[in-house]
This record gives sequence, C-alpha cells and structure tokens, in this order.
Amino acid sequence: KVASGLSEDSPAEAQKATPELIRAISTLPEDPAVQELVKLAEELRQTADIDAMRASFKPVSDSLITFIAKHGLNHLGNVYVIHCPMADDGKGADWISADTTVRNPYFGSAMYACGFVKDTLSLAPKTEALPDSGDKHEHKH
Repeated sequence: KVASGLSEDSPAEAQKATPELIRAISTLPEDPAVQELVKLAEELRQTADIDAMRASFKPVSDSLITFIAKHGLNHLGNVYVIHCPMADDGKGADWISADTTVRNPYFGSAMYACGFVKDTLSLAPKTEALPDSGDKHEHKH
C-alpha cells in the first residue's frame, strides 16, 4: 500500500499506509533485521515530502526483500521483486509487488510503468510430491 501511494503520487496515502507496514514488520520472526526494518519504516512514516518518502522507501524495500529471501516466509503467498533501473540517480531500486504489473513508486506518474520483474519470491508453501499411483510400468526405448 505504501508503494501504491507513492506510485499514485500521493504522499498522504503512502504515509497513511505506513502504520500497517510497521505492524506487519513487527510480526516477522525475531531477527536483528526486523528492528532495523521498523526503524526505517518509522523514518518513512515521519516523512511528508514525496521525494523524501521515495528516498526512504528504497532502504525499506531493500531490507524487506533481503529478509523475505533469507527466511522464506511460506505463509504469505508469492510476491514479485520489481526493479526500476532509473531510480536512485540511475543506480536502480527495487520494490515488492503482489502482482507483476509495474506501478513505479519511485517516479509515480512521471514514469509509472518504468521497471521490470526482477525476481519472484516464492513464499507459498511448497507443493507436496504427488502420491505414488502404484502404476509400476516400464518404458522400453
């Protein structure tokens, strides 16, 4: 929701969504990175200027992506890492999206569709192997 607010050029919507982000981060498994994430999200919450919010959004996204990749939070479902090569003065920046549609939070309407799906964090539980059907036939080649 924070990314959505930023992509829509609405700092008020992004800021309104930060308490929910902070609550969600606070429920993550215990790890020193969680405390850092809360701190970064608090900095984002206290920022009202959209350019400053976008700058603060990058470290939150980077830390969250790293945390999810490290812990494989299987109960959340799949998410996508989207990359904008133009963000952060041309160094590029990532964010997490629930779908593959690019809605750029770093540039909003100026470059709404700038970016591409860089990675998929498969967070859905791994499917179990199919049960053995008992069919024991051989193929001859």
